[in-house]
Amino acid sequence: DWLFNNRIRLSGNYLYDEFVIDKIQKAEGKEHGEAYSARIAYTPIYSDKNIMTAYTTFVYVGTPTFRHGMGTNNFVQRGHPLGWQRGSDGQELTVGLNYFNRASLIASIAGGMLQTGEESITSRIFEPYADYLKGSFPSGTVSETLFFDANIQWWWKPNLSFMSGIQWDAIFSGISEVTFNIGIDVYWPAGFTI
Repeated sequence: DWLFNNRIRLSGNYLYDEFVIDKIQKAEGKEHGEAYSARIAYTPIYSDKNIMTAYTTFVYVGTPTFRHGMGTNNFVQRGHPLGWQRGSDGQELTVGLNYFNRASLIASIAGGMLQTGEESITSRIFEPYADYLKGSFPSGTVSETLFFDANIQWWWKPNLSFMSGIQWDAIFSGISEVTFNIGIDVYWPAGFTI
């Protein structure tokens, strides 16, 4: 993570899930389980009252990454992948904008493109990997999706906020889905002694 100046931030991650270091495994065509992400953020508004940041991110998670020979060791908890919410065997490019008025409002919009393959851990969360051999990426039949998200949260009082969001996903095969949510978040700052 590198704050280039007060307005530009560059950040990234690189992950190895399993190393392939044995010569025999390399000769068999096995690959490392790896993932990486990169983010560039630019903050044109940074004041005592408002912050606005534009950003772009790229995420890559390899086909066998987070999946293991024993499926119960996969990087999953309660049916959801740990790390990248999209699982594995995919890549995503996102462009977005975040706004915070430092008093009572947070808003964000983002859009992008996602590609996922058949071996994504989200499809078969507790199954082991088929093999660790290099192959096409993403694997098998590839799902390509355009997406758009917009969210807003407003604090009416310090312990009460209202939130709403909309998510649109359009899969290139013709399926389109819109999800809308609305909610209230209440924090009761009271302590109890027994």
